[in-house]
Formats: sequence, structure tokens, C-alpha cells
Amino acid sequence: RGADLRSTKMDRIRLDRADLTGANLKYCELRDASLEYAKFKGANLENTTLYGSSLYRANLYKAEMFSINLHGANLVEANLQNAYLRDATLQRADLRLAFAKDANFTRALFANANLDEIDCEGADFRGAFNLTDSQKERIIRVGGIVS
Repeated sequence: RGADLRSTKMDRIRLDRADLTGANLKYCELRDASLEYAKFKGANLENTTLYGSSLYRANLYKAEMFSINLHGANLVEANLQNAYLRDATLQRADLRLAFAKDANFTRALFANANLDEIDCEGADFRGAFNLTDSQKERIIRVGGIVS
């Protein structure tokens, strides 16, 4: 809890169920890491690389993820409520069944991302890139914001 791990390189690390609540992971590299069920509540993941990592059912409530790289990441059933993902790369990320109520996805990149059944009521997708028309329609239908 509250660990300062900024700028650390931990590719392919296994931190399943780890409690990283309030941790500073700014500028870290965690490519292909396993972070399933991990707790990142209020953690700072700004400019962190989680390329290809699994965050299945991870708790990222109120996490600061400005400009994070989640290309190809597994975020199935992750808790992204009130998370800040402005300018995030979510290309090919899997966000099926994620809970993203009131999350900020402004200017995030969603090319080929899977948003099936994402709960994004109140989430802000303004200026997001590469959302399909059907994804935009669904976001609006469930109460998200798209421009």
C-alpha cells in the first residue's frame, strides 16, 4: 500500500491480488504483466505502460491513468469507476463488462477495443478516437457522454 515504484521496469511480473492502493507507479513499464484482481484504488499510473497486461477484475477505482498505455490489455470486469484515463491508449484492449461509471476517457484511443457490455454511465468519451458508430450509440444509450 502506498508504495513508490515510479519509473520501475517490471515486464512479465505476476502481481495477482496485490494491494497497490495509493501506490505511485508513474512512468512504470509492466508489459505483459499479470495483475488480475489487483487493487489500484487511488494509485498514480500516469504515463505507465501496461501493454498486453491482464488486469482482469482489477480495482482501479479513482486511479490516475493520464496517458497510460493499455494496448491489448485485458480489463474484463475491471472496476474503472471515477478513473482518469485522459489520452490513454486502449487500442485492442478488452473492456467487456468493465464498470466504468463516471470515468474520464477524453481523447483516449479505442482502435479495435472491445467495449461490449461496459457499464459507462456518466463516463466522458469526448474527443475519443476510433470509437465505432455502434460503440458511440451504446455509450449514449447507457448514459455516457460522446461528442
